[in-house]
Amino acid sequence: MNQVGRLRGVTLIELLVTMVIVAVGVLGVAGLQIVSLQQAREAGQRMIALQAANDLLDRIRVNKGQSYEWPRATSVSAASATNCAATSCTAANLKNYDLQYWACRLGQPSSDCRTAFGLVDADFDRLPLAAGEVIRTAASSNYSLGSPSAGTASINTVNYEISVYWSADAIETSCSARETDNLCQKLTVKAQVN
Repeated sequence: MNQVGRLRGVTLIELLVTMVIVAVGVLGVAGLQIVSLQQAREAGQRMIALQAANDLLDRIRVNKGQSYEWPRATSVSAASATNCAATSCTAANLKNYDLQYWACRLGQPSSDCRTAFGLVDADFDRLPLAAGEVIRTAASSNYSLGSPSAGTASINTVNYEISVYWSADAIETSCSARETDNLCQKLTVKAQVN
């Protein structure tokens, strides 16, 4: 009788050890699932930022005679932009429209952006606390005309650096400030427009 009680005790201890091992495994899988969801969200936000930057770059290429620049801390004033989708515009008005439209789409839906550009909720990129920046630099570079005797020629090039900032955790108050210690994500597209 003493031996039967001892066997039951060993089985109970084995069961408790097994439950602890299974619990640790389930917690590990749950932690992995949380990390996977966070990575998927960040990848989606990066894709949205890349599409927004490429959209503005395409607009710059269409209207390349204008100097597109947008400092990061610039506020959106959609009401001041002429809606070039509804009326004909000059090249300067198109530049202003492109920049204001782009800045409107980066952020959360606002009534000013809806009214000025006819945007609906699906048109907004919805990056948390988003801000954009466009830096333009012009340079002159030399290139060879093909043979040493032909010489070189100079060409003026315009380089653009389009950056999209957004909050990694939506806790920041704004990604438009130039603080080095804030938790904003940044995606930058650099291109040459001739």
